[in-house]
Parts: sequence; C-alpha cells; structure tokens
Amino acid sequence: MRIAGNYLTANYLIPVWAAALKQIHKNMTIKVTTNKTAAAVNELLNYQADAAVLGGGAIIHKNELCIKKIMTDELWFVAAPNHKYANKIISLETIISEPFILRENGSYNHFTLEALCHIHNLKAPKIALEFDGLHESLMAAISGYGIVFCSSLTVHEFITAGKLSRIYVKDIDLINEIVLCTRKNEPYSPLLQNFFAVIPTTQISAS
Repeated sequence: MRIAGNYLTANYLIPVWAAALKQIHKNMTIKVTTNKTAAAVNELLNYQADAAVLGGGAIIHKNELCIKKIMTDELWFVAAPNHKYANKIISLETIISEPFILRENGSYNHFTLEALCHIHNLKAPKIALEFDGLHESLMAAISGYGIVFCSSLTVHEFITAGKLSRIYVKDIDLINEIVLCTRKNEPYSPLLQNFFAVIPTTQISAS
C-alpha cells in the first residue's frame, strides 16, 4: 500500500492510520512518501501511489482526481508566548506588518497568506526567516522571533505546552480542508478499501 502525503498529513495524520492498518493486516507492506502537494498528485496520477492524503491545495486537481473531504483544519497565527501580540486580538493590517517566519514559496500556507493580503489590499508580509520545513519555522518562533502562519494540527501540542501562543486576527477565520485523493473513474482496490476502513467514518464525506 503506497500512500502519498504532504508535510502536514504525512507527519500528523497518515502515521496513525498506517499503524492501525498494519495492526489489522500484519503482512501488508505500507510505504508513505512526503512531498509537496503537486508532486504528491503526480505520484498518484503516475501510479506511484495508491492514494494521497493532502491539504486544501489539492482541490485544484478535482478534474483529474476523485477527492473526498476527511476533516477540516484551522489555520492559525502563532508566536512565542512573550510576543507583544500573543493571545491578543488584532487587525490583519497590524499582524501583516510584523516579521514572519515562512516555509518556502509554493507551500499552501504561504500561498493562502499572500492571497489573504491581496484580497484585503495589503502588501505581503515581510519574510524575516524562510525554511524548507515547518518544524524549523516553529523552532525559530519558539526561540522568540517572528510569527508563523500554519495548521492548528501542527502547533496544538506546542500551545498546550505553553511554548507557543495564538494571535487572533479580527474577522479572519481560515480553514484548510484535508482531503483523500484517488484516481478518477477507477474502482477501489481491496488495498484502498482496507485503508479507508481505518479512517474514522465520521471524518469522510463526498466532495
């Protein structure tokens, strides 16, 4: 069973489901690959993966893929607890004027943040630090510099532990839909059906 994911899904969702699948089907070989959304979609279309679990950026491929919504994830602004805006409610214009720590251009969150600025006629935020991975970005924020715009799934534990704090932006509530992708017009194989079975049924809905 070959499952493709992006950073978020491959680190925070797929491992739980893969472990559950392995417990039921002990002889099954499961391979999980981590890539950017576009590359993960290509893996699926080129028969290098049996399924892909991705974020909202995959929706642009709805004409090529069968896409089912699994769950909804929130997008949060976070910073170190001693940041001047930690746990406060501020305007989008105010937060955008602050230094940001972002992943490389091309990531879904980076694109969403720039689109948000464009919609509100604001300049894109100043990128103070840029990393290839989200983990590095969060470590920099925990160290006390800059704001990170990211998935709530990736920072929930850091916030619970008091290492990061949310910054609330007035009238801005953004979501990232997590979706399950398969090839269009192709019957589900027994492998896929086994994989679907370990995803909580309350989470899957047709797109």
